[in-house]
Amino acid sequence: MLQAAKDLVGARARFDEALRLYESIHDLRGMGRTYSSLGMLAWTRGNWKEDQESYSRAADAFGEAGDPALQAQALRNMTFSLDMSDAEAIEILQRAWALVRPFGEARLQGLILHQWGDRLTNMGDYGAALEKLEAASPLIDRLGKPLEAAYLATSLGRAYRLHGLPEEALTYQKKALAISERSGDQRSIAQALRAVAVAYAALGRHAEALDFAARSLSFARGSGNPVTIAFAIGLLAAYQLEVGQYSKVIELAQSALLDKDHPAMREEEVFLRISLGRAYLGVGRLDDAVGEVDRAVSLAEALDQPATLAWALRYRALVRSRRHDAEGALLDSARGIALFERLRSTLARRDFFKQGFGDLSQEVFTLAIDVRAESGDAAGAWVVAEQARARAFQDLLATRQSAGASKETLGVLASDASVEAPTLEDLKAVVARLRSPLLAYWVGPRETFIWAVTPRGKVEVRRVDVDATTLEALARAASIGPASVATRGTGPAPAAEGPPASSTRSPALRQLYELLIKPVESVLQSETTTRVTVIPHGPLFRVSFASLVDARGRYLIERFELHYAPAVGVFRFTGKNVRGQGVKSALLVADPDLSQQTSSEKLAPLAGARLEVKDAALRFGAGSEILIGQQATEERVRSLVGGRDLLHFATHGIVSDRNPLGSYLALTSSGLEPGNDGRLTAAEIYRLDISADLVVLSACRSGAGKVTGDGIIGLTRGFFYAGAPSVLATLWDLADEPARFLMRRFYAHWQAGGSKASALRASQLDLIRALREGKVVVQTPFGPTRLSESPALWASFVLLGEP
Repeated sequence: MLQAAKDLVGARARFDEALRLYESIHDLRGMGRTYSSLGMLAWTRGNWKEDQESYSRAADAFGEAGDPALQAQALRNMTFSLDMSDAEAIEILQRAWALVRPFGEARLQGLILHQWGDRLTNMGDYGAALEKLEAASPLIDRLGKPLEAAYLATSLGRAYRLHGLPEEALTYQKKALAISERSGDQRSIAQALRAVAVAYAALGRHAEALDFAARSLSFARGSGNPVTIAFAIGLLAAYQLEVGQYSKVIELAQSALLDKDHPAMREEEVFLRISLGRAYLGVGRLDDAVGEVDRAVSLAEALDQPATLAWALRYRALVRSRRHDAEGALLDSARGIALFERLRSTLARRDFFKQGFGDLSQEVFTLAIDVRAESGDAAGAWVVAEQARARAFQDLLATRQSAGASKETLGVLASDASVEAPTLEDLKAVVARLRSPLLAYWVGPRETFIWAVTPRGKVEVRRVDVDATTLEALARAASIGPASVATRGTGPAPAAEGPPASSTRSPALRQLYELLIKPVESVLQSETTTRVTVIPHGPLFRVSFASLVDARGRYLIERFELHYAPAVGVFRFTGKNVRGQGVKSALLVADPDLSQQTSSEKLAPLAGARLEVKDAALRFGAGSEILIGQQATEERVRSLVGGRDLLHFATHGIVSDRNPLGSYLALTSSGLEPGNDGRLTAAEIYRLDISADLVVLSACRSGAGKVTGDGIIGLTRGFFYAGAPSVLATLWDLADEPARFLMRRFYAHWQAGGSKASALRASQLDLIRALREGKVVVQTPFGPTRLSESPALWASFVLLGEP
């Protein structure tokens, strides 16, 4: 009671008296409980040495009394000391776990696992941390107290956020907030609000982050706890930076630093110093900014927490670059990237948890690219950009190609490999093998970088003054599908006479050419090849470069054949899957029977798709197998995909950004159970084993999906994992009749001996000419309609992977 009333001196006297009494009668459990109370009292006072000693004696007493559960509990409590390293704490938690594991103390097991997970998170061992926290979750949710469940949800949310999954993190943080609000505990509510704010900030929703940070400070002040208040002030200051309120940030951060000597403030002080440094930078006080970020780095180094140190180094590199200290900025950015590589190697061995990590580190890599490009190191900047691209995808492909690789089961796709980032020599070797110039892009918050790399190994970089927001808007304007004809999406649009050719070229296509191609035009003109490899980034994944229009009114496809990949490093894996033996066996799937649809999507019959695969079957002869209508069941498709040189799907494609593994190709349903429901989902595609040299997805938006730092997460990724070296897919809705025309011409050119990239270019040029000459006619309720030339009708097709 005295402790609860904050009479710590009186409480200590009573505990000492109780301890003497228990010792006099050798009551081991009484001694253990009293030592535990003394440990809690010492923790409250910030006396970490006494805290550890008291809990250690409690553990010894309980152990002598033969009570492993209480002994384990004392050991766990000991690890909350802020003066104990993470490695020391984990060693003690392992002892506690060994004590309780045989005896079924489920709630205590959950609490130990929770603390273990938190300590692993601090160390930067994210995968192991998540494993412990997930194991703790059912135990604490079922048996724990409400606030224990709230704190665990907060820890799980942090683990998801540190894996680069802020949406999932927000779900956990809102759960923690709801529990905390029901409890009425102001300190717990302040902590939960703080965690929600951090998740919103990670999602880029800064207004909501600022609102929750302000609410967190209000409850923190209500708790009266100075450290909780300081944490909330620091968070609010960080988010005020995003709206340029530098003077307020300086005032807030300085007030929070009044409690900087409290041991619980060690990590928070790092972020407060970073906020102060950024605010000083914002108001032009460069010397003060340097001083603060220097302190932040020194403090972070002492903490031995790699993520915290990486961010401190990132901002010191920023300040140094603003002071024109290129050497210092290069050193700091290199150290920061090395720390992110270390963290990457600890991620959970599941593809889902690796995908978002690239987004988490984009700012660090953008600054490193900027510093290297500014210093004239074009090749070094390119290596850094490639180090940040599609690393999860490369881990996944390496896992697939390793012996005994596990397949996707129950929504969990194993990603056991941890592939080293490609070196400059690796990258140049890929470009030399492809024998074509490469254009690689990096879209930063304020500017865009373009690398032009020749097969001979020459690397040039251009910096373009265009930000991510502008490119996002231009990409949307340039990728509007055909709104006037039947498509292979969620239903037919009413057909109408197409507009004249001159009006169908969006101004965005010219703007994008000026921004993305013209700066490197001289490099392209110096090469004799007509092929170009494109490595997009960010919003550029939604752009069909073939449709970009130069000053003379020519499409880029009229000059070059194109193919794409999310990273140069991906070609190290796709190249191993190239067969190059021609098409001796093809599986052609089209126009499934959709009469048994159970979904809400309105999927119309596709007469053009049916004719499309019949055209292909005539070309490839006896080795072709056609599945049309009721024959095109999901079960039959899955049984026939193996051993084919070509897989062609001419059907509806439904892509979900919210649930990428649920994206699917529509097939005929032969039952309601998974595997026969008429949906070949991305998750099911990962489980296929194919040997096709090319997969054609002649369906709407089959090459689209959620854009991440790892590239596009959708249907195509699954086919590459399943073994395909090349996928021909679409970026937007696909017009039914023009698609048939294009695919007929594509196969003719490919069979004549051209590469896949050259065949696609030739077929797109054929369609452009036919449209310009008025030779493409579609049937509508109003009679035959002649289509006018528009990139919407031909530019959707892109070749991904090997050319």
